[in-house]
Amino acid sequence: MSNDTEVDMKDVELNEVEQEKQPMTEGEQCSTIYKHYFFLIKCIFCSLLGISVVLDLTPNYKGKDPWFTDAVSTVVKLESALMHWLGEGVDGFLFYGVEKASTAAPSLWEDVEVLIHNQTESVEKKKRVLIGVTEHTSPDDVIAVLNKTGVDLLLTDALRSTSALDVAHTVDRLYSTYGQTRLAWNIGGRIAGHLASLVGFAKVKLSYLLLLTLPGTPVFNYGDEIGLQDEVTKNPTMVWEDPQENLTVSKMDEMTTFRKFFKSVSEKRSKERSLQHGEYLPLFNSTSAMAYVRSWDQNERYIIALNWHSEETVTLQLKHAEIPEHATVVFSTSDGKQVDEVLNLAQLEVKPEQGIMLKFPYTP
Repeated sequence: MSNDTEVDMKDVELNEVEQEKQPMTEGEQCSTIYKHYFFLIKCIFCSLLGISVVLDLTPNYKGKDPWFTDAVSTVVKLESALMHWLGEGVDGFLFYGVEKASTAAPSLWEDVEVLIHNQTESVEKKKRVLIGVTEHTSPDDVIAVLNKTGVDLLLTDALRSTSALDVAHTVDRLYSTYGQTRLAWNIGGRIAGHLASLVGFAKVKLSYLLLLTLPGTPVFNYGDEIGLQDEVTKNPTMVWEDPQENLTVSKMDEMTTFRKFFKSVSEKRSKERSLQHGEYLPLFNSTSAMAYVRSWDQNERYIIALNWHSEETVTLQLKHAEIPEHATVVFSTSDGKQVDEVLNLAQLEVKPEQGIMLKFPYTP
């Protein structure tokens, strides 16, 4: 069902591939925990040339405490593991609970930063990325973790709020502090689960549109592009285009619809500079809806309008010196708005659980 070459995949994050469910003991060395990745990484490098590989090297990835009870001794053991995988050619590392490691062993964590970031300073060496994951949700807490840990990107629970007002405030606060170079946006994840299970099927496309149009780096879990749901665990089996998959016709059609929409929006993002690098300008926000515009230099501009409410249609009166009176529909997550339809921005109706992308040209 899913073909990653069709959705403009640029990076791969590798999580655990073992099936055992018991947490590891503190005595296990970081350098031996991930030996089972070796063959998988080599296969990915061979088959997906040009795609970056980021390794989840969280020491206690199956336990509740990602750095065990003694974070200091765990960080000490980390250097040899990093050196090993840097030598194998991985493009970066991801760690859960980064704030605990940086707080418990600040000088040792700085050594980790230096080890990874020094790889990016030489022209001859390819860039390596350090990604952190935190459970914090408030913008102030996220900013504090970013400042303290020195990670390049930080995945958070900040967009999991059910209030559009909270989402808009989070985006505004983080964007005003960091621009977009250090911002990463996600809803699901290895521990939290898949996007469809967290937001519900009705809001899957809306979530695609949000994540793929915010300033920064969108991050998705495997299977999010087809609306894969969690089952007994948070790591359900991926669904591929296999006739042996025991799926109903309606389920196959639903997943295909999700994939096509995801592909279309991700392709648009990859081609349009306003969506890649553009400035972010908020136009409207309330408890159930938000709207913003992305613009870059003299390129085409894009307005994104989102309504999270499950029952009520909202009418947005979008007026700003930076936008015209009318704009053209590019994408709509549901019926009712046709592609290339020209809409009045002062009376923009957005149906329940609907997202709309519109465009308008640059005018000097």
